[in-house]
Amino acid sequence: KNLCLFITNYAANRFLVTERDLSLEQAELIRNIELDLKEKLFYNQSLELILDDFSESFMKILSASGLIIKTPETIIRYGDTPSDLVYSEIRKDIKEASPIDEIYTTHQYSLEKSNKKIYTDNCSGIARIKFDQNELYSIYWFRKEIIKEEIWAGNPEKVKTFSEEHQAYIFNPRNNFDAWRNIVYKQAEQWSNFDLKFLHRIHQIIKESILRKMEETRELNERLIEINNRLD
Repeated sequence: KNLCLFITNYAANRFLVTERDLSLEQAELIRNIELDLKEKLFYNQSLELILDDFSESFMKILSASGLIIKTPETIIRYGDTPSDLVYSEIRKDIKEASPIDEIYTTHQYSLEKSNKKIYTDNCSGIARIKFDQNELYSIYWFRKEIIKEEIWAGNPEKVKTFSEEHQAYIFNPRNNFDAWRNIVYKQAEQWSNFDLKFLHRIHQIIKESILRKMEETRELNERLIEINNRLD
């Protein structure tokens, strides 16, 4: 008994230590990217070039198979991304499902679109951040479908039968607990807490930079107008 208790406590403590180390490692990774991104955004006027430089890091840190960066001038693609038709459909669906939120994620887009004859296996998982309501600037991450096998102790479906005694349908419990397998399609790896934290931080940093540059442009235009008025 004491040995079992010791082994259980050891395993639990080991798990907690591993989780803590992983959290610290992830926090350090986010911090390093934040500092580098902030520095480049502050000194470089081209947001497109900066996002291009960070595209590989953005994909890797979120375990994405594809990435799309949308700007007012162009759409830049990296890795395995959906076709123009599917991308247009994705933008429309997200706008309908979440018109206000600037951060959006799903791990089962293929399942949601299973009744449509479009190829979505390379975008079952989608994460999107936008920086304005018109979506002039936005970034999309894509994850491929992962086919998983779930194993249950018996078929989880409860059988409904009609009871003459109660004159009603009743649900019967599982009649056996043999291993029951279920294959899950049209879903990607779920977005973790770490993924969501990263999305929020990147969104905040880039949006602050866009707003700062808009303010600088506004102030510059006001100065030019003032100078022109003086010349007149």
